[in-house]
Amino acid sequence: MKYPKQLIKFPARVLARLLKGRKLTHMSFYGEAATYRLSAPVERLRNEYGWPIQKIEFRGRTRDPIGRNAGYCAYYLPKSVIAEAGEQGSEYASKVFEIEAEMQEREAATSQSHSKTILKGNGKAVDYVS
Repeated sequence: MKYPKQLIKFPARVLARLLKGRKLTHMSFYGEAATYRLSAPVERLRNEYGWPIQKIEFRGRTRDPIGRNAGYCAYYLPKSVIAEAGEQGSEYASKVFEIEAEMQEREAATSQSHSKTILKGNGKAVDYVS
């Protein structure tokens, strides 16, 4: 099993969460990374990096007003694989989370500096971010 070198790319971000024992669905990962493409980095981790990621398949009701059901998966690493990764896996995950936090802080600071004030048609000032 190999570790992705680019720590801010999706394969590394997915692996970090799996190494912490998390089960990830497309929706849970969307909440953290704003992407629905969980299956793509999972397949890369399996095929390019050799991680034996498992999945559990579910069927559940969607928010569709007609009551439609849909299938989805939760991806995880077996506990034995997490144990085998040991200290190296734990340190890798911590480094990925540290870089994510730094980038989030940088993005927040950048977003605030791009804030501008405009006047609406009624003459009231409104802040917006470009």
